[in-house]
Amino acid sequence: MTGASPKISLCMIMCDEEKALARCLKNAAGAFDELVIVDTGSRDQSLAVAAAHGAVVVHRDWVDDFSAVRNAGLEFATGDWILILDPDEVLSPHDVPALRKLALAGDAGEVPIGAVVVAADGSVIGSPAPIAAIIACSTR
Repeated sequence: MTGASPKISLCMIMCDEEKALARCLKNAAGAFDELVIVDTGSRDQSLAVAAAHGAVVVHRDWVDDFSAVRNAGLEFATGDWILILDPDEVLSPHDVPALRKLALAGDAGEVPIGAVVVAADGSVIGSPAPIAAIIACSTR
């Protein structure tokens, strides 16, 4: 990861998340360079929202195993870093530059990044929680 700025891939799992996905991606704008979404059978406009944001969409059947579905998406990510969010999680706007700083520093412990879970009605559920799911891809 020398020279150019590190590439950040945002990986997500979704099924019928059009409203939450749009809100999540709007708030995460600038935090990622690539968007990989694993769709497990959406019937709403989630796929259109994903396409509007330039997502690589991977289709997988739901097999009652979050890790299997998440890993399917990770196979398609090409970033130096992978940020994992759920569609109902929202980054704070001031955390976007902090996330970039974290990736540039190469030290996941250096910059705290938080997200909140947002209900379908737009209300925030709980306090901002640290995101533990940012992974350095040292083998790329």
